Amino acid sequence: MKKTLLAILLVFVTNTICAQFVDLGLPSGTKWKSQCESQAYTYDYAVRYFDGFLPTSGQLQELIDYCQWRWTGSGYKIIGKNGNSIYLTAYMKRGDDSVGAYWSKTSDGSDGVFGLLFYSTQVKIDRTRSLDRQRSVILCVK
Repeated sequence: MKKTLLAILLVFVTNTICAQFVDLGLPSGTKWKSQCESQAYTYDYAVRYFDGFLPTSGQLQELIDYCQWRWTGSGYKIIGKNGNSIYLTAYMKRGDDSVGAYWSKTSDGSDGVFGLLFYSTQVKIDRTRSLDRQRSVILCVK
């Protein structure tokens, strides 16, 4: 069990450190991983394993405010003012629309957290109390 956990942790740390982080030319200087993690996680899992790299709601809002968002049919290509880009996948379906939901590490001050929620026609910061639901993770560094 300890060897398995150590192996998983080693793979995560190696992939995170070696991951390509992209400078989008944002005022904060935040750099973003070029694409989201490959699956969705509960909030507790995301915080436990990605905490140092999870964005704040302010960093997610900065993506909305300072980048161009282009819908691709299965997610958004997010283009910074300097022309560099990252990609966020929409991994759920709601009716006829594809949906993407991403965790932040910002608490709402009570029993919820803020995150990023998008559809093909809308991108926004939302608040959720459903911490056991699955959301995706995009990593960043400052």
